Amino acid sequence: MAATSTPEPSPSDDWVRAPEARQRLIAAAIDLLREGPFPKATVRGIAERAGLNPQSLMRNFGSINGLFDAVAKELTERSRQRAAATNDLDLLLDSDHTLRTRLLAWLLGEGLDPSTLRADPAAPIHDALDERREQYVSVGPRTNYVFGEIILFLAEGFAVFSDTHRPFAPSDLADALALIADLRAHLPEAEARLGWSSSPQLRDDPPSEVPR
Repeated sequence: MAATSTPEPSPSDDWVRAPEARQRLIAAAIDLLREGPFPKATVRGIAERAGLNPQSLMRNFGSINGLFDAVAKELTERSRQRAAATNDLDLLLDSDHTLRTRLLAWLLGEGLDPSTLRADPAAPIHDALDERREQYVSVGPRTNYVFGEIILFLAEGFAVFSDTHRPFAPSDLADALALIADLRAHLPEAEARLGWSSSPQLRDDPPSEVPR
């Protein structure tokens, strides 16, 4: 009778270093969130997709919300890396930015404290967007900050509510981009009319009462 071989043991969490475990859990969470719906992205489901135990998720992130916070940061960083080389329409259609925004909206709907999601005004994404705008028009810090926030609010609203509006065809998106580009090109004139040319405020001190 031929000898039967003993199956190799499956790797355990003890064999996975923390940095690798964190990256696997973040990647698994992003995959499940993209597949949707969000409530199906559970501790057990994410851990199984990552090939780890649920305890690994808790050990590395403290809670599933801790993992989701890391996921949002990862998606933001991916968008930031593309931001300087893309245009405003690309931001509206950026899949990472869309998923990040929908995730944060869902977490708020689940009762998460908005202050825990407030963006850092010094976050790299803002610098990347500022650098991109400076390629097209030169304005002061106040104008640049406010216009940048308007674009981000627009992109976030589009990410969450676009499916609830009447259909927006590709030609409509192109028109939206053209209008945004025209508004951006005329920022210096608007800045002068508003008297903001010599008013470098807001960029490093956004209103604390407005959650982001």
